[in-house]
Amino acid sequence: MQTRVAVVTLAVCSLGTAVKVTGRNLLNIPDGSGTARGVTVTAKDGLISISGTATSSGYAKLDIPPFIASGVVILSSSITSPKVKIVSETWGVILSLGTADKMSDMATRVVFIVTEGQTYNLTGVKVQLELGTTATAYSP
Repeated sequence: MQTRVAVVTLAVCSLGTAVKVTGRNLLNIPDGSGTARGVTVTAKDGLISISGTATSSGYAKLDIPPFIASGVVILSSSITSPKVKIVSETWGVILSLGTADKMSDMATRVVFIVTEGQTYNLTGVKVQLELGTTATAYSP
């Protein structure tokens, strides 16, 4: 088994500063929560919980510090439902779960696609963005 470790500096353009990320996971998910469509998404120490009954179908989101990574990256998650995506300030999809690609825009949100009437009670959800075309085991 091959171990990959990324050391990447990501420019946070809106703040004019840089964030240095060590380890595989390029996502910086700060502690916080938000409720949309009856579903609350909460981040604590990099782990996510999703709870509530969706009142409509669409995105439930977590805001993240804006960034763009150079090179091909892949988005992975410890869950397959609800699906996770990374979107821009204008809600354009930048990356979808399991698809390796170059980032076309500045990422500002991690979103989960919730379905109307579905009840969610998930804890310890892990979301990872890493360099390359193959998703590997979660590494904070």
